[in-house]
Amino acid sequence: MPRVRVGIGDRIGGWLVTSAVGRGWAAARDLAYAVRAYAAWRRARRSASDERAGRALTGNGAAAAPTHEARAPHAEPRQQGRQQRAQSPPRTVAVLGTGTLGAPVARRLAEAGFSVRAWNRTPARAQPLAGHGVEVCASAAAAAEGADALITLLSDGRAVAEVCAAGALASAPHGALWLQMSTVGVRDCERLRELAERHDVVYCDCPVLGTREPAERGELVALASGPRTAEGPVRELLRPLAREVLWLGEAGAGSRMKVAVNGWLLGLVANLAETIALARALDLDAQLLVELLARSPTGSPYAGIKGPAMLARQYPPSFSLALATKDARLVGEARDLVALRGELAETVRALYERALERGLGDLDFAAVYELCAPLGERTVE
Repeated sequence: MPRVRVGIGDRIGGWLVTSAVGRGWAAARDLAYAVRAYAAWRRARRSASDERAGRALTGNGAAAAPTHEARAPHAEPRQQGRQQRAQSPPRTVAVLGTGTLGAPVARRLAEAGFSVRAWNRTPARAQPLAGHGVEVCASAAAAAEGADALITLLSDGRAVAEVCAAGALASAPHGALWLQMSTVGVRDCERLRELAERHDVVYCDCPVLGTREPAERGELVALASGPRTAEGPVRELLRPLAREVLWLGEAGAGSRMKVAVNGWLLGLVANLAETIALARALDLDAQLLVELLARSPTGSPYAGIKGPAMLARQYPPSFSLALATKDARLVGEARDLVALRGELAETVRALYERALERGLGDLDFAAVYELCAPLGERTVE
């Protein structure tokens, strides 16, 4: 089963990216990766050609010449069928992962009239969806079988790859639409696209902006990318889920945009935590500060969302600190890939890492405040 890993070479690259040697190393690494991908593509082409030639054996055992004329009757109808499926409005949808976002996504699709099947690694988390007309399946493969579209909403790239390679993509029809909505980062997005190509499904990279509450209301912002032929069906699927769909280009652009936005958002929440802590230490009205930041052009409306949780020291999870820490790592990984230093990004990542180590991972990521609070108020160190 394929597993998505970051190897020792990537770690060494991360240490060296600020030097000229490191930039040269990164360029050589990317070239080697492209060569390996091209070689894999050539092997797949040869394998497909050999298979077609085997099917074309004549009665006396002689193989027919693999000419364009011999391949066309098999290849063209399949390609046409794939394109027709990709352009057709999906009706049967498999939602793989019913956590913070997956559950409301499955429910809203069912309420919009789609035939929805759902699967989750912890079956008990998916079972309540049965009351909303969702068919809860025992396996990801069972959910994907015969589905027009698959939606993955899992914790990270490794989880997505494991679930899809373990049978979900093999069970899906050729040309089915795969709407990959998990936040997986730049590197894993490309690896998942290769996985989709091997299984002949149409890959659309579509992470979203928004947490549990916007998902419940159908007010997510979708960062969609993929082949233009799939744009219509993707927008149809997203209609009950998102208030805005941004089509950003070829598959991968959505994940790159999501990483950039997350870098800003994680820094914003960490800075808000330190700002509230400073106001309290200076004996200021922290509530007034939050209100000022939420409505001021120099602040952000997000201060009015996460600030009250910090003031109350209550953090019901809308977006968990564990996932925020994962996303902070993806920001660092993206910077390493392009040899771009990020001193602030590294400081923010380290802060979330410490909060995770202190056992705050299941709380909302606003709980990072607990590491920033004035010394006399801290519950963790």
